[in-house]
Amino acid sequence: MADEYGNRNGKEFNPQVENRAIKENLSVFENKTIKENIPVKENLSDDHKKEPSAHKLNTEKHNRALSVMSTGVVAAVGLALAGITSFVNVKMKASFVDAETKYEAGVLSYSVNVEEMTEDETLTIYVIRDNIQIDAISLIDEDGDGVVSGYIPEVKEYVEEKFATSDNVRVDYFLKLKGVVGLGVERAFDEFDISIQKETAKFEKIEGECHCSEDGCFHFLMTFSDINGNVFTDFEAYIEDDYGNKSYCKFTDNLHEEQKIYVLNLKGSHGKFVVKYKADAGVENKSGAKYEDGYYILSTEINM
Repeated sequence: MADEYGNRNGKEFNPQVENRAIKENLSVFENKTIKENIPVKENLSDDHKKEPSAHKLNTEKHNRALSVMSTGVVAAVGLALAGITSFVNVKMKASFVDAETKYEAGVLSYSVNVEEMTEDETLTIYVIRDNIQIDAISLIDEDGDGVVSGYIPEVKEYVEEKFATSDNVRVDYFLKLKGVVGLGVERAFDEFDISIQKETAKFEKIEGECHCSEDGCFHFLMTFSDINGNVFTDFEAYIEDDYGNKSYCKFTDNLHEEQKIYVLNLKGSHGKFVVKYKADAGVENKSGAKYEDGYYILSTEINM
């Protein structure tokens, strides 16, 4: 750019001598439009030739210097980042496969998938219970199969203590999976929420009556509460006549509504009504059902 400015002193930019004849027309004052050409005075003589200002030249040099400096800084940062990346394991991955409470065993179990983890990195589960961190469990893939499993103890004691205070209690566990991947950088990989709610489920009673002359069915109603919808499962109900023949109930989608068992295919006027179901351990049983072979069983003699 210095050449561009320097060329202004060259002959190709010298004003043409014949332009000085314009002075002869200056006496024609009525031609006012000639004033538009007055700026041509800059070219009237070499004495009025303007050189580039020192300030402008310094600005150009400063800008070029900044450009070179910026390029150098970007290159330096790029090299620094490349160097840092070589010390950080960017390929390492980790995620929860599953986590669940095993209330009866008094533990909370977990299973984690791990990929591209070396002995230089660490992996930790931070255990937060009711918004308070209670533990930090270090994970090591000892057999190198990419899966790390374990459990968090002392769950049952805390849960039972909390449940003793009220009928409506929930204990929340929040698991954070983090790992140090190099240079002290801890990366968040995954999270998992688990809630344990006090079971207020109870099976109270079963009532039934035969409407054989009306629709040929025995009608019955089960009274039970199951706040989570999964405490009582695997329901089965049937009526067995004195000859060993059985007629089974086809339950509706709503187990709390009246159910029916068709009985006209049975022999005789006497039979045994049986209801079987499974339930989580510890639920309240007021129906008088007996526990046998994994089922709660309630049976009574009926007339058809």
